[in-house]
Amino acid sequence: MKIKKLIYITAILLSLFNCKSSKINDYNELKPEIIINDINSFGGSDLANYLGYLEDNNINISDYNETLKSKLQKTEFPYDIYILSEILLDKKKNKSFIESELNSKILKWDTGNWGNKFWNLIKTEKLNVEQPIFFEFKNGIKKYNFEQFLKTKIQNNELGQNPLLFLNDKLTNYEDGNLNSILKEYEIIQIDFIPKKESVRLFGKRGIDGKISVITQ
Repeated sequence: MKIKKLIYITAILLSLFNCKSSKINDYNELKPEIIINDINSFGGSDLANYLGYLEDNNINISDYNETLKSKLQKTEFPYDIYILSEILLDKKKNKSFIESELNSKILKWDTGNWGNKFWNLIKTEKLNVEQPIFFEFKNGIKKYNFEQFLKTKIQNNELGQNPLLFLNDKLTNYEDGNLNSILKEYEIIQIDFIPKKESVRLFGKRGIDGKISVITQ
């Protein structure tokens, strides 16, 4: 039994080693068609590590400008949007393209802890990205006017008067029509929301007016 167990463990270790070796070999194949495929395949930290690997191996990433732009157009994740935007901004001719993408994807990246990171990049690079009217920055921290936020989202038919409320990640009940009064007591630094048409599928009747997540300081 001990011998069989040893053989089994050895087989697993060899399998893991072969997988790792395969990954390394793939990285070592720095042919243009493979690089394009890898850029399109990787995401998140894998994408960041791969692009760093290319730079470490003196690959001119600018040669893959169109691939990176196409990748940015397709991605939905803040991490990928940020990494790709940073790299593409190294070439000034990409500035208007980045501005267009950031404006169109604002609901994808202005969320959670990513919002301030993106707005700092926008200000540093002097990008023409429209800042919503319902928040401003004080000492580098985003401060929301919730009444203005809700008014804007109702006008855009994204939220109703009484959206489902998660306050600091906790489901919070309130009387209909009293949401503004409750949240006036808080210093809000981030609001994320799910619009009406999506929240109904997730929460049923409770989500008929949408869902908001409010983070306070």
